[in-house]
Amino acid sequence: MQVFSASLSPTIVGPQTTSEQGFTVTGLLAGTAVIVNCQSPTPNLAILGCRVSAANVLAINFANPTTASITPPTATYLVAAFHTLIGTAGSNVYQAIDMESVDNIDLTNELRATLTGNSMIAGG
Repeated sequence: MQVFSASLSPTIVGPQTTSEQGFTVTGLLAGTAVIVNCQSPTPNLAILGCRVSAANVLAINFANPTTASITPPTATYLVAAFHTLIGTAGSNVYQAIDMESVDNIDLTNELRATLTGNSMIAGG
């Protein structure tokens, strides 16, 4: 997992609609799974999902359920990218974690501590 901190400036999101917006985040690889967390969320505006739409481009889908337009302010977003390792002949190689294995307890705890420390999940 690689964590990026990016200052993003979303544009207006119309009332009772969703809006996917693209942002440049240097270092993101196409097809990478990502999780996004805004450090100062905008009231009444939700992040429905996110994806890497192209190399270095983070796409965030915002939702506005209210009856008025909302323009989110520029804010710092944390982006956790879960890169896939590329094997020979273009085949993907995934690293699996056996959550039931005693040998992986330290890795699981380290991952939990990292996500918690970056305010990406709650709890410890």
